[in-house]
Amino acid sequence: MDQVRVGIAGAGGMGRSHAQCLARLDGASVVGAADPYAASLEKLKAGGHMTNDAVYCASLNELLQAASLDALIIAAPDDLHLELIETAMQAGVHILCEKPIVHNRSGLDRLARLVAGYDKTFQVGLESRHLPVHKAIRRTLDDGALGQPRLLWCKEFRGPFLEKPGNWILNQARTGGTFVEKMCHYFDLLTWFAGARPVKVMASAAQDVLFDLYGATPDIIDNGIVLIEYGNGARATVMVCMFMPAGPSLELGILGDKGRLESVDPFVHSAFEFWSVDGQTHESRTEAPPDDVHRTSHAGGVFYEDAAFIEAIRNGTPGYPGFAIARDSVLVGLAAEESARNGGAAVRIEP
Repeated sequence: MDQVRVGIAGAGGMGRSHAQCLARLDGASVVGAADPYAASLEKLKAGGHMTNDAVYCASLNELLQAASLDALIIAAPDDLHLELIETAMQAGVHILCEKPIVHNRSGLDRLARLVAGYDKTFQVGLESRHLPVHKAIRRTLDDGALGQPRLLWCKEFRGPFLEKPGNWILNQARTGGTFVEKMCHYFDLLTWFAGARPVKVMASAAQDVLFDLYGATPDIIDNGIVLIEYGNGARATVMVCMFMPAGPSLELGILGDKGRLESVDPFVHSAFEFWSVDGQTHESRTEAPPDDVHRTSHAGGVFYEDAAFIEAIRNGTPGYPGFAIARDSVLVGLAAEESARNGGAAVRIEP
């Protein structure tokens, strides 16, 4: 196909980010959007990244009837993902769905059956895998510079979730909780770096500070610690705080038997440091996208994942990352939520 005609389900911040990135790609056009909030559709239209004849609808069914789509990006609230995926599959379009792919185990089971029989490109929006600095870290691991990863860590200390229409993101039942909605990105990244599937999770977490946001009453944790064990013996810790925007927001690290790697605010600096275990090597490496790409959503991560999605459609290949990878990121999040509710009891991850 000369031009991939893309629709967007969900015209909030992420939907607008995808429209901005897709508009920069040769061979892709955003020709329509669906969202029940008219104000969100107006913001999307005002961004100037849609085609001149784009259609704007209140529902996905209306959009599918009004526009001829090749592909759909789902950027709606988490609890709507499964329904929208099913509708898109019935229409036979290629699909990129934002993370978390679904927010509960029953959704994972249902989606596994749907994806198994789907012959179009299906991709999940775990854009951290597409960021150049993270790909460079993975190459460093593949080159053997760190040896076998043994300890990994991630700390995200940030401010609260941004305000959303209806503030669905503050609701445990609609998102699966902070560990599912927010930290699935980093559970996925650490699994990729560890080089093995997670097998056991323990967590301690609480809602200690954020009890009133944007006139809503959150029921999700605002700080916590997670310990993950992997099938190859590696271990990872993840710390999150949702009420501390001061200082560095994200830190990543890996200790192997041959070296050490650390990255502070990789979405800002696109860099990491490496030390060999013998102390003879200390290098700082930068893998930054072009400035104009870095200024797009998530330091270019969304741009690169959208580019990979369009390329997969053109090549007739599966999307990356796909369902199996996304499933593990949700399973770790659900296990962490369960462990935290049960005093830190260990939760095994199913094969």
